[in-house]
Amino acid sequence: FVYHHYPLPIHPNAQNAAEATEAAGAQGKFWEYHDLLYARQQSEATLWTTEKLTDYARELGLDTERFKRELSQNYYKEAVNKSAKIAKDKNITSTPTLLVNGKEVKGPLDPSSGQQTIADFDSLEKAILEILGEDAKATDTPTPTATPS
Repeated sequence: FVYHHYPLPIHPNAQNAAEATEAAGAQGKFWEYHDLLYARQQSEATLWTTEKLTDYARELGLDTERFKRELSQNYYKEAVNKSAKIAKDKNITSTPTLLVNGKEVKGPLDPSSGQQTIADFDSLEKAILEILGEDAKATDTPTPTATPS
């Protein structure tokens, strides 16, 4: 599993937020920070200043002095830009986008809009199984075996 940042220019705080996830990752909390940003994206994305992003770091128990310093100095800007270039080179145009072995995995069409949805778990599982071959089967539980009585 590889995660690439792709801060879209239409979102003015996306670059800062991407760099913040890297700063959190340097302290072992990349996914926790990532998930917090996504949970608050709809209501707070326009507020993602260095101060607000540092408040999130505080919530997660990070060293906020280090976090704020790294974020203020754009310590992770090059890493985020390099990651975004990879996404751009793969012709990715939206976020999130899921690729399996280089092939974009899309979800089902939304019946109300007719638009393609982002990949859901079932779409992702289907793509992985296709790559593994038709004989592969995903299961959450072991196959039951008969026990003689």
